[in-house]
Amino acid sequence: MFLSYASEKGHCIIDRRVYIPEAWTTNSARMKEAGVPEEIDFRTKPQLALRMIKAATEESVPYRWIAGDCVYGDNRVIREWAERNHKNYVLCVSRKEHINDGTQYTSVGNILDCLPAEGWFSASCGEGTKGPRVYDWFCMAIEAPREEGFKRWLLVRRNPADHSDMQAHMCFAPAETTSLKLIRVAGTRWTVEMCFEESKSEVGMDEYEFRSYDGWYKHVTFACIALALLTVLSCQSLDAKRFQEYDPAASSLEAFKKGRNLRV
Repeated sequence: MFLSYASEKGHCIIDRRVYIPEAWTTNSARMKEAGVPEEIDFRTKPQLALRMIKAATEESVPYRWIAGDCVYGDNRVIREWAERNHKNYVLCVSRKEHINDGTQYTSVGNILDCLPAEGWFSASCGEGTKGPRVYDWFCMAIEAPREEGFKRWLLVRRNPADHSDMQAHMCFAPAETTSLKLIRVAGTRWTVEMCFEESKSEVGMDEYEFRSYDGWYKHVTFACIALALLTVLSCQSLDAKRFQEYDPAASSLEAFKKGRNLRV
């Protein structure tokens, strides 16, 4: 489980948790052999994610938005915590999740099946390896939150070549937030995948095998620190080239330094 931080200057992993299956937590011998502390008990992935978000908040990490896939978007505890703390979010939700569309509780799947043909528009949610990631989008206001000055929306992304391929997002933000802003935030979710690619190719977070709880945390923590250092050095460079423009396939030390905006 990883929490990544994304900005216009770069992105990196800022927290990590090892997910321990429930079958392990009920097997004391197995837990002891792996060196898992006795106080560790079973936590679902959404529970671990919220712990990391809360920890970042308590440490005064400056952020305004939360993005994630439907494993976390379907979790109402995460959404409710964010709203109570006035943290904006754009979270994917699955077709089975039920929401209030403003008139009744219904499944997201039912809403997607009944969307009108009108009202869609084309927009990019960010740059990809092959250029702008352009999709069709539909944005509709849904049940208003209790927090004054905020609104909720259901933002739907559709594949222009396959109209049956849709992904819904639950959104919460100040009432004046534009749909284009929500789309840009939705696009930042892909930075976590980029973090994985970069950490695997550059700081050794790939094909590791550990038999102990402490061993995993030590290796992954050092990898995250190394990636964060490289990100900060790149952001402080006088060159405007962005961190994510580095080509992990480059093999020479000179190419690596140039890609990181480091002195050659």
